Amino acid sequence: MPPPPKCLLTIAPADPMIATARAMRVSGKTWVWTAVAIGAIAALVWAFLESPLLVDVAEVRRGLLRVTVTDDGRTRVRERYTVCAPVHGRLVRTTLDPGDPVQRGETVLAVFAPSAPQPLDPRSREQAEAQLGQARANLRQTRALLEQTEADVKLTTSECERVRKLVAENIASTELLDRAQHDQARAEAARRGAEFAVAVAEFGQRLAQANLVELQQLPTDDTHREANRKPSGGTLVLHAPIQGTVLRVFEESERDVAPGTPLLEIGDVSRIELVADFLSQDAVKVRPKMRAFVRGFGGEHGPDRPATLEARVRLVEPSGFTKVSALGVEEQRVNVIADPVGDDPQWRQLGDGFRIELSVELWSAEDVLQVPTGALFKAGGAWAVYAVSDGRAQRRQVKIGRRSGLEAEVLEGLEPGTPVVLYPSELVQDGGRVAPRRAAVR
Repeated sequence: MPPPPKCLLTIAPADPMIATARAMRVSGKTWVWTAVAIGAIAALVWAFLESPLLVDVAEVRRGLLRVTVTDDGRTRVRERYTVCAPVHGRLVRTTLDPGDPVQRGETVLAVFAPSAPQPLDPRSREQAEAQLGQARANLRQTRALLEQTEADVKLTTSECERVRKLVAENIASTELLDRAQHDQARAEAARRGAEFAVAVAEFGQRLAQANLVELQQLPTDDTHREANRKPSGGTLVLHAPIQGTVLRVFEESERDVAPGTPLLEIGDVSRIELVADFLSQDAVKVRPKMRAFVRGFGGEHGPDRPATLEARVRLVEPSGFTKVSALGVEEQRVNVIADPVGDDPQWRQLGDGFRIELSVELWSAEDVLQVPTGALFKAGGAWAVYAVSDGRAQRRQVKIGRRSGLEAEVLEGLEPGTPVVLYPSELVQDGGRVAPRRAAVR
């Protein structure tokens, strides 16, 4: 075939500017389509790439680690006094309210009007006189016994002196002296017992005489019947036994009360103790003089820092008790009692029966490598965590030591500053891409 005409191969515009414009238009279209193709390829690749999983991340760090047991408790006045009615009578209305201060021996706690004794019938009077005669006879009998024991003391004393001289002269044996001293000691003990018996008999006689005299002094004629309705011997005033504060008022209104009826309760609120009922399996780990911390009582050092007061364990009660939890489960509980430490002003804000949280420190160390317990999980019977490295989760087996509520001691497997995934779910896989959601606040 003959070659094409030369005019077809050498077609060119007459104007060089027109050729240049056509070349530029063709080049611009090429770049546009190239950019569209690259964008489509990038979008396709991005769609098929693995998207990172958002997780919470915290760092392994060194610091103070405390192993504690914590439970709810309450404050309690260490020494409280319940004032009761001493005799049967009418209580005058009290003017004291809870929180009022009282002074020892000065503040009147209650005014009590004893009731007048009732007249006795002839039979009761004969019984009272017989009791007085019995008390007098008992006193005479105990005095006779006292004279007998004093005679025995004289005899054994003289006998002991004679034996002591014979032993000094090597006439009698020391065994005989020991026996004589033993007899003397027994005689002196019997004399002391007789003296106590005489004192008891004297008190019994005085009691019988007082009852009989009180009954004999009762008004019997009609002109004194009105006097029988009034308290005999005037009113009885009860003063505060200690300096403190009124805690509770049991009887406020005026009324007749029986002997032993609680009237009010007082105590020194500046001397409080802390009582928390721990589970028995936690209480066995607590020992006296252990350090403790008080939280949850409402005080604050700042808006984000709850107040903490220091205390010291004084007693772990030896007897437990059964307590039903809020879920209806029976639990064995043991009271742990602690005393406040220091003079923090917040101690004065606590009264009797205030709610607290008591944490007892079982173990502590200053420079401990620790990881949040929320990052730990079981894998093949051992503890493991997901460490974050180059945007990917790496499962690492770790060896854990002591544990607190939020932190655990790391013995092997992690280094300080290593970021770990908190509360890993089933979506977190070894080697999978992860991204921190937020910084964990610890």
